[in-house]
Amino acid sequence: MTQIKSFRVKKYRGIDTSSFEGLSNINLFVGDNNTGKTSILEALQLMSNTPPKQNFLTVSRLRERSIMPYRYGTSSMELLEWLFPKNKQKELESISLSFEKGEEKLDFTWEPSFEEVYESQLKSNFHDSRIKQEELEYENMLDLDEETEIKVLNVTMRAKRNDVELSTIDFSFIESAIRPALNSDSPIHSYHSRFISSVDHRLIPFSAKAFNDLIKSGHRDLLIEILQRFDKKIHNIELLMDDGVGRRSVAVPYIAHEDLGLVPMSMFGDGLRKAVTLTLAVISSKSEVLLIDEIETGIHTDMMSSFFQWFNTLCKKYDVQVFATTHSLEALDGLLKINQGDFDRIVVYRLEKRNGTTKVKRFSGEQLHKVRFILGQEVR
Repeated sequence: MTQIKSFRVKKYRGIDTSSFEGLSNINLFVGDNNTGKTSILEALQLMSNTPPKQNFLTVSRLRERSIMPYRYGTSSMELLEWLFPKNKQKELESISLSFEKGEEKLDFTWEPSFEEVYESQLKSNFHDSRIKQEELEYENMLDLDEETEIKVLNVTMRAKRNDVELSTIDFSFIESAIRPALNSDSPIHSYHSRFISSVDHRLIPFSAKAFNDLIKSGHRDLLIEILQRFDKKIHNIELLMDDGVGRRSVAVPYIAHEDLGLVPMSMFGDGLRKAVTLTLAVISSKSEVLLIDEIETGIHTDMMSSFFQWFNTLCKKYDVQVFATTHSLEALDGLLKINQGDFDRIVVYRLEKRNGTTKVKRFSGEQLHKVRFILGQEVR
């Protein structure tokens, strides 16, 4: 894979002009709370090879992943608005991002604008590619009439490749729409990425299809080996049909355990679930980009070194470029212990808020090893 070698966040949320040069295979972002670590991952996801409107909506919801329907959380419109930086007058400004990969540089902007329209206008504008009929389902439908004013957020996305105009795509979001329609705009050919949040291993059910694909591709033994790092009495994984009482039968991943017998994988603890989540993500992201928020979440400190030894080996095997945030010194130390002979695979960026701006300091693996193990200093 041709890796991303640098990227720049010119304007996104609360980040203003931050550059990340000299990227490597595993790139960690550290820093105090509210310094923008998760925002960096979101910015990378926004530039990925995903249909623009779908991607924009997905990124806006990453911080509110939940088993509850979206109507019970922050409104979609408010989440979308918070993606944009704001000026001193609290007005939304354009998002501006760029990255370099190989010989190419891609620049992106997302320009926001608002309009107030009547319900009757929306109903007469189904021919508009920005507005689809299925979007006109409102949380407060009973309170609306044809003269109700509705806020519409219009977004114009522009992309340049090596300073040459590549594409301009317009899309819109309607206030209170429960299911915004996703148009079929083609993605910008940049890079494929997958985002793993800090709670995915708890909230997102394991996909039977993902396990089926993993087993069919000959990776069952690899997953068992990883699971045995957490419990040596695990000796197999199976896909079994549930009893289907009252509903259609579905395949469920089970673990074959020496003492417990067959146990649904969802019954095991955070550490094992996190390891499985990341294993499936790495294998499915071969020669692609993997974004992980709080990579250490769910992993006991005693397991850090072993966990990251496995993780580094797996990413190297599948040629995955990783961008991850962490609050954990143990996570940093675990990575450094496994990279002593291969320091160039890891880079750490420390983010710091200073006088309203985000400062970035880069540590190579060799520098980080010296800071941590020779000088005993913290870099979080």
